[in-house]
Amino acid sequence: MPCRFLSQIQRCENINLGQGDGQLSEALAHVSLAAYSPGTLGLSSAALTYSASATISLDLNGLSNRQDLLIGLLDSDVIQDGFDQLHFRVLSESIPVVDKTFLTAADAIAYFENNTIDLGQLSNVPGNAINLEFKLDMMSSLPDEGFATEFLIANATPGAGVPEPSSLVLTCSLALLSSTRRQRNRMAKPQAVA
Repeated sequence: MPCRFLSQIQRCENINLGQGDGQLSEALAHVSLAAYSPGTLGLSSAALTYSASATISLDLNGLSNRQDLLIGLLDSDVIQDGFDQLHFRVLSESIPVVDKTFLTAADAIAYFENNTIDLGQLSNVPGNAINLEFKLDMMSSLPDEGFATEFLIANATPGAGVPEPSSLVLTCSLALLSSTRRQRNRMAKPQAVA
C-alpha cells in the first residue's frame, strides 16, 4: 500500500511532497473509505445502502504556513459491477462543501482518480481547528459489489506539485532539436552537380 500511495502522490499536480517545484505542502491526513455489499446478501430486488464515514479534526496550530486545504483524490477500486448508486459528501464544520452522486462506476472512477478538491484558504479559517466529515453511501441490489477510495488531506498551494522537467527529458528534447536543425541545414544547402 505505501508504494502505491506514494506513486499516486507523485502524479498529483496540486500537492507537493517533494516531487514538485512549488511551495512545499504538508500532509495532514490519509483517509480510506470503502462500502461493500456482502456475498451473503442473497438475490434481492431491493437495493440496500452500505455506508462508510470518517470524521477528522485538524489542529492548525502546527502549520508552518497556512495555504489551501486540499483533498487529493488518489485512487478508487470497483468490486464487480460496483453499485446501483454512489453518494459522496464532504462536510466542513457540518456544512456540506461537496455533494456528488454517481450512477455508473465509470463516472465515479473518473472523479476519484487523481482529482483535487480545494476547500479554500486555511488563513480564512477562524480559530486553530477545522472539523471535516467524509461520507460514502453505496446503494446495491446485488451481492459482492463495492467501491473504495482513498485521499490525502493537505495544507497545499494549488499547482505546487507540478514537477520540473527531468534532465533526461530535457536532454532528449535538445538532442532531437539539434538533429532536426542539422537535417534542415543539409536540405537547405545547394549541392553542386558534376
